[in-house]
Amino acid sequence: MIRFLSLALVFLFCLCACAAPGQSEYWTDGDPLILPTPDGAPLKRLPDIGGMAVDEIKNGGVYDYHETADGYLLENYETEGRVLSAYDAGDKLLWSMPVPEDSQITPHPDGRILLSAPGELRLLDTDGAELWRQTVSNLHYFSQFIPQSGGGFLIAGCVFSGPPDEFGVQDDGESAVWTLTPGSFFGEPVMLGRFVRWDMRLEPVAGGWIWAGSDFITGLSADFSAVWAYTLPADSYVNDWFVTAAGETVFSLQQVHPDDQPMRRPHRTGYLRKLDAAGELVFDRAFDYLPFKLAELPGGGIVAYTQTMEEFADWEYGTLRWYTAAGVETASAFLPYRLSYYNMKVLDNGNVVVWGTRALTGNPGDRMKAMLSSSAPIGQPPKPTETLCERYNPQGTLEARRTWSDRNEAHIWPDGRVVVTR
Repeated sequence: MIRFLSLALVFLFCLCACAAPGQSEYWTDGDPLILPTPDGAPLKRLPDIGGMAVDEIKNGGVYDYHETADGYLLENYETEGRVLSAYDAGDKLLWSMPVPEDSQITPHPDGRILLSAPGELRLLDTDGAELWRQTVSNLHYFSQFIPQSGGGFLIAGCVFSGPPDEFGVQDDGESAVWTLTPGSFFGEPVMLGRFVRWDMRLEPVAGGWIWAGSDFITGLSADFSAVWAYTLPADSYVNDWFVTAAGETVFSLQQVHPDDQPMRRPHRTGYLRKLDAAGELVFDRAFDYLPFKLAELPGGGIVAYTQTMEEFADWEYGTLRWYTAAGVETASAFLPYRLSYYNMKVLDNGNVVVWGTRALTGNPGDRMKAMLSSSAPIGQPPKPTETLCERYNPQGTLEARRTWSDRNEAHIWPDGRVVVTR
C-alpha cells in the first residue's frame, strides 16, 4: 500500500510539474488531416486563467469547463484556491469569484448557475451575483443536476440514514430526487425505494424517467413512481446505457460465468439490448466481446467501444463498432492502443470523436501498468503518456487525429468543436 501511494503521488506531481496550467486550445471539425480552427487559423489559446503552485498536488489548472449561450465558464485552481470565471465569446473576462474546493456547477440554459458545495446550494445570476443560498444537511448527497424548462432544476442523489461513522463512511440510506423551482429552495425529497449512492442516472422520457445503474433499469412515471423494472441476468451488470430519441433504452451488459478452476479468469459474455418505452425487450445480441461505451447515432443507430476478453484482461486495444437501430453491425474500426480515461462523442453529422490517454513506450495498451506498476522502483516516474483525439466517419474510416504530450481533458461539442484544457 505504501509503495502504491508513493507511486500515485509521484505520478500526480509529475503531471503538475510538466503541465502548463490554465491553458486551453480549441478547433472545429473540418480538415481531414488535423482538427483546425475555421479558415485554417492557428490553434487559439484561451486566456491564461491563473497558475498553480508546483508543490500543490492538483490534477491540472482547469477543473471544469462549460459552454454558455454567449461564452463559457471555467473552474480552475489558482494558488489561493478554486475560482469560477465567466468569459464572453471573445475571451474577455466578465467576472470571477472564489468557490469551495469540492463545488460542482450546473449552468441553466437561461444563464443562471446552480452551485453545489458540501453543506450548501447556491443559485447565481448571469453576472455571478448570488440569488439565494441554502444550507444542506450532511445526510443529503447530490449526484446529478438536471436543468428543467421554466428555470428550475431536478436534483438526484440520496438521503443517508445517519451521519458518517468514525471513518467518514455513510453506506446506508435511500435514493431520492428533489425539485428546485425558480426563485425558491428545494422542498422535501421524493424517495425512490432503493439505495444507490454513486452509480445511478436519471434520463427524461415522454411522461416520466428512466432510472438505471450498474445492477438495475427501471421506468418511472412523472411523479417518480415505479412503472416497470427490467430484471438483469444473474451475475451481470450494466456497462453503459442511453435513452433514444424515441424513448427506448439501449444498454450493454457484461455477464460473468464463474469457472470451477479458481486460478483461471472467469469467462464473460457481452450483450447489447434494447427495451421499448414499456420496458419490453426489443432485441438481444450476445457477443464474444464486451461493449463498454455506447452512444446513439443520427437516425437511431448505435456506436459502441468494445473489447475482447483478452483485450479487457490485459488492458489492451479495442474496437469501435457501428450498429443499426436493430443491433446489426455495419462497420468497425480497430484501435491499435488501449485508451485510459476513454471518452466518446457523436457529432451532429454522425462522425464519432474518441479521446483518452495512451502510453508512449512499451506495450502501447499497457495503461495502468505504465502508471501504477508496483514493480517500478519507488521514486521512478511513470512511463510517458500522451492524450490522443481521433474522429471517425459513419463508415468507420479514420478522418482526423491529434495528440498532446501531456494529460489533458477534452470537451467535445455536437458541432465538432473541441476544447482541450490542462
